[in-house]
Amino acid sequence: MLTQLQCPSCSSLLLDYKEKAHVVICRSCRTEFSAADGVICFVPSHRFTQLDNIDYDAHYSISNESSQQAFAGLKAVLGERLKDDYEVLLEIGAGTGGFTKGLLTNVKVGSAIVTDISSKMLAVCRKRVLADEHLADQVIFSTYSAVEDIFPACSVDCVIGSFVLHHILDYKGFLRTSYDLLRKDGSFIFAEPSYKFHYALVQSMSEVLETLVNEGELNAEHDLIRLGNWIHELHFNLKYVGDQEVLSDREDKHLFLREEVEQAAFDAGFDLVETIPYGDPEHIDYCLLSYLPQLDLSPGFLKRATGLFDLYHTRYFDLLEPADSVPAYAFFFKKRANLISRVFKHA
Repeated sequence: MLTQLQCPSCSSLLLDYKEKAHVVICRSCRTEFSAADGVICFVPSHRFTQLDNIDYDAHYSISNESSQQAFAGLKAVLGERLKDDYEVLLEIGAGTGGFTKGLLTNVKVGSAIVTDISSKMLAVCRKRVLADEHLADQVIFSTYSAVEDIFPACSVDCVIGSFVLHHILDYKGFLRTSYDLLRKDGSFIFAEPSYKFHYALVQSMSEVLETLVNEGELNAEHDLIRLGNWIHELHFNLKYVGDQEVLSDREDKHLFLREEVEQAAFDAGFDLVETIPYGDPEHIDYCLLSYLPQLDLSPGFLKRATGLFDLYHTRYFDLLEPADSVPAYAFFFKKRANLISRVFKHA
């Protein structure tokens, strides 16, 4: 029986996994949920992610090695905030396991609930995680889009996600949901993109693009179009930040202002709220070099664009406060960590 999940139809904890039938059945209301490929499907079939249309592992260079690096990067930022063991851990937006494998390899977990909106990507994640010996006493793979009522209250010790909160339209509502399902002293840990950094990035790259366009025939039209489209996408999200109606159909919905997220965390009930800069302000180009190769630009154009970025970016990034001069934040929120007073701290 699945003890870490509840039926989204009747909130019953009496869920039975029928492995041979590839279904999960609620004993109370008899609702059946598909469990093909070992992934329990609570998200309606008409809901999907556009990322299913690409070879996610190839597009984002996902591998066991990159997963270990992703975990090591977040652990280096969080230190002891990210514990070495949890009784029950919930990962949101696992995708194909780009963070999951590193997480479950390095953190001892009694029960792990690994979720994503995509059953297709979770099936790949499951295969990746279980390729070695079991990394937890129990690993459950389940679809979840941040709105299904599938987690009992006060049942989880840590809710964690790597660059997934910006996909959730009502992220403030998700903060409240996470607070409710966390046990006392439970932690909410997410790494997410910074609005102010990306605003400076768009300003810098717009100037780069203008220079490249003015160089005329030295640059191929398809390179200019791809770079221009990417800049436009970022600019669109910056322009309409917080506008749920406009952003609802977009895959990337948010770039975060730390002050707003901190206030939303307090409003949700969290007692300890920390925003930790995530990235190296001395190597701003590292972020750009993670983005541009995904655009399939020609090598010469890519080299020219990054060279111009090195030339132009300081006039925009030098205006940022140190806490905002990195591409992302690590958000660490804790439930009832201090009953006397709330601690509001920037690292």
